[in-house]
Amino acid sequence: MTEFKTQTGRIAAPACRVFEVLSDWNHLAKIKKKISESQLRGFEFDADSCRFVVDSYGVGEIVVRIAERVPCTAIKIKADKSPIDFNAIVSIEEENPEASLLTINLEADLPFMLKNILSPSIQKGMDRILDLLTDYSY
Repeated sequence: MTEFKTQTGRIAAPACRVFEVLSDWNHLAKIKKKISESQLRGFEFDADSCRFVVDSYGVGEIVVRIAERVPCTAIKIKADKSPIDFNAIVSIEEENPEASLLTINLEADLPFMLKNILSPSIQKGMDRILDLLTDYSY
């Protein structure tokens, strides 16, 4: 498995509030407006799952779901449909009563031949997700 990790993002909200918002993907409606159709198409979601299409590298449809919620600290995500198996953990740490720190870790089963080609795009996508989540109004 190839591991990816974002920098730590800071959010001006308590950890439990951040967890409450991020653990119900119905809140993604606000973020959806900031995602260009050229980046992702067919972006659909419900409380526990998310579906989208990535045209880059012929990736196609990806469906992910929340596999586990650890109150106020983590959201574990699993790929249900993807050309590459992966899982991720969104870690939330309370910095102080009014601020939280957010990090995203992803493990992907990248074939050796594609690792060098896909790794920069995966990292860039994760960094973009972190930016969207830290800019969100909690």
